[in-house]
Amino acid sequence: MKKMLALCLSLFCAGMALAQDEYDPAILPGGAKEEDKTIAELFSEQALQTSGITGPKTGPETGAFLYAGLRLGISPRFYGLSEDVGSGSAQTHVSFDIALQVSASFLHLLDIEVGLQTELLFGADTVSYEGTDSEGIFTASLISSSMAIPLLAKASYRISDRFVASLFTGPYFSIPLGKVEYTSPGKTNAYTLNIPAGWLIGIAPGLHIGPGTLFADIRYGGDFGNTSISDGNGALSVYSRNAVSFTLGYELGFIRK
Repeated sequence: MKKMLALCLSLFCAGMALAQDEYDPAILPGGAKEEDKTIAELFSEQALQTSGITGPKTGPETGAFLYAGLRLGISPRFYGLSEDVGSGSAQTHVSFDIALQVSASFLHLLDIEVGLQTELLFGADTVSYEGTDSEGIFTASLISSSMAIPLLAKASYRISDRFVASLFTGPYFSIPLGKVEYTSPGKTNAYTLNIPAGWLIGIAPGLHIGPGTLFADIRYGGDFGNTSISDGNGALSVYSRNAVSFTLGYELGFIRK
């Protein structure tokens, strides 16, 4: 009987030893145990979340180098008449604007991107005014279209994975699209338009929707000097120009880093 018990005990011990040498479900590939993995996860994930430490925010365009977009909107434009035109005031004109924009992001610092932006911004000016000359009071209007090309420094801050806010500023250069039409009672003439450079500043809050960002662009800008008209006989300084612009646009990110 004692021999039988001893034999059974020996077989039981041998079976236990063999089972321990086989696959242990608590051991993960690489030799790490389940409890070790849990401790690592607590340290790398739960501990960081509890302490409030987070990495850079992500979104559909995070890490992109190049952005391209389209904007549509309006810009109320305010004019001041030059002394060459005479005393009087010009009416405010609201232009319908359309813009194609491209920006490049050169510096990424956590949730901030810094880069440059340029645009092709199309708009129109209608300057209607009453003035005085040697013959008395007269009414006239100048109608023109132009394309502005801004060169902007831009900084964007990612508030969250869905929201972003941008600040931008810089000079712009205007190219007349054809001649300006000058009309007054009894006559209509076309002149060459000369538009000075200017400066603008603006903000653009955005919301990630789909593959890109829907954003609102709000900016203020003004020319450095007076716009003038000219023909073969000389030039005439006509008006100064300032504008507030409200546009809505959508942009996509390209060329991921």
